[in-house]
Amino acid sequence: MSDKNFVLSVEVSCEENLSEMYAGMTLPVALVRPSNELVLCEVHFPAVRGLNRHDAIVEGLSPYFGARFRRDRVTGIDRLEQLADDILTYSRRPKDFARVALMLYESSSMICKPNAFNVWYRLFCEVVGCRYVESYHPHNIGRYEKIRRMFYYVE
Repeated sequence: MSDKNFVLSVEVSCEENLSEMYAGMTLPVALVRPSNELVLCEVHFPAVRGLNRHDAIVEGLSPYFGARFRRDRVTGIDRLEQLADDILTYSRRPKDFARVALMLYESSSMICKPNAFNVWYRLFCEVVGCRYVESYHPHNIGRYEKIRRMFYYVE
C-alpha cells in the first residue's frame, strides 16, 4: 500500500447527513479500483461547526479585513461575502488557492496580516478548506494577474 494521500469527493444521497453523523471521526474504508484491486484507506469527516462552507469562510476571514473592505461605499456590497462566493466557485487546484492567498496577502485590503506569507497561506487553507502545500512560496506559485479579473475588488 502506498503512502500517497489523496482526496475523494463523494456525494451521498440518503436521509442522514453523514458529515454531521460522523463529525470529527476518521473511518476505515475499502475501495475497489477499476482493476479490481482492493485499496484500504481512511475517510476523515471534519468537525461540523454549525455553519455552511460559505459562512465559515466569511467568519474565518473577517478578522483580517476591515470595514472599508466589508462594505463597498458605492454599491453597499459586502466584499467579504463576494470573496467567499468567488472562492467557492473559482478554483479546484491547490496552486490556484495559493495564488488567491498571495493576492490577498499582497493587497491593501487586509488590515491584519501575519508576518510571513506561509503563515497566512496555512490559515487561509484551513478556513477555505483547501489543501495546504508546504512548498508553495510567493516565488514559485506564479503571478495572479489572470485571476485579478475575477477578484477585481481586492485592491
